[in-house]
Amino acid sequence: MENRWNRNQSLEEYNRIKYVAGILYPPVLYAFLLMAVQFAGNIYYGYVYATSIGERVTFNQSHEFLENVERLVLEHNYLLTMVSAVIGLAVFMYIFETDAKSSGKFGFIRQVKEIKTYRLGYLIILGCVGNIGLSRLLSLLPLDNIIGSYRDTQESLLAGRLVIQILSVSVLVPITEELVYRGLVCERIRRLLGDKIAVFMSAGMFAVFHFNLLQGIYAFIAGIVLGYVYLKYNNIVYCILLHGIANLTAVLVNYFSISGYINNHIVLYLVVMLAELAVTVIVAERIYKSKD
Repeated sequence: MENRWNRNQSLEEYNRIKYVAGILYPPVLYAFLLMAVQFAGNIYYGYVYATSIGERVTFNQSHEFLENVERLVLEHNYLLTMVSAVIGLAVFMYIFETDAKSSGKFGFIRQVKEIKTYRLGYLIILGCVGNIGLSRLLSLLPLDNIIGSYRDTQESLLAGRLVIQILSVSVLVPITEELVYRGLVCERIRRLLGDKIAVFMSAGMFAVFHFNLLQGIYAFIAGIVLGYVYLKYNNIVYCILLHGIANLTAVLVNYFSISGYINNHIVLYLVVMLAELAVTVIVAERIYKSKD
């Protein structure tokens, strides 16, 4: 009798560890994938630069050589991000579909078909206005360069042609990240610990794996909103659309001169920011109170 009880207890412990590992491995795998692509990019652009100078690098020249390779990598970071997202999309879509099948949920294509167009208006406003308002607010905080540089990250991701920026930052990255953090992490925590803990824990992981303090704060707040949208509609596609709209706004706003004018006039900046945040709160409240 005691041996059976011990076996049952061991089996429960094993299942608990297995489930926790199932929650953690998607973001860890994605982070590993990003680092692997970044490492491959460093090797490739190191080779490209070494070939371009056409001579052996001496020890005294090594520091300059590494700086130039780092500059090349930063200039092409948007391409490395796109490569990571493409690989991640294939991997995590497979895992998501496997999860959906085993739990009896709709797969990705079926969830696309279940989209209700009348819900998209509020999500578009939230993604556009909420993104800009929150970014303005966080930009006022003296937190950049404490852990990572938000400005450097943003500039490297928004380098290159506009079409590539939109495809990478506004399409591929949102799909992959939402599959990881809402479709897998949030859903798995939800089954184990409930909705509220799932939203906050998945948002926390989403923030930590940005490896940047300022960007992490933004990601945590955005993650809470995205997690709530996922649980409210029980559909990952709404999260992808909201995430993609927010990222698309971040890309396009850099191409409007009015944005630079607002940034250079602090009073106007604060007025616009408060108006954007007010609209965001109103829209978020409407989504929260909507019965459908």
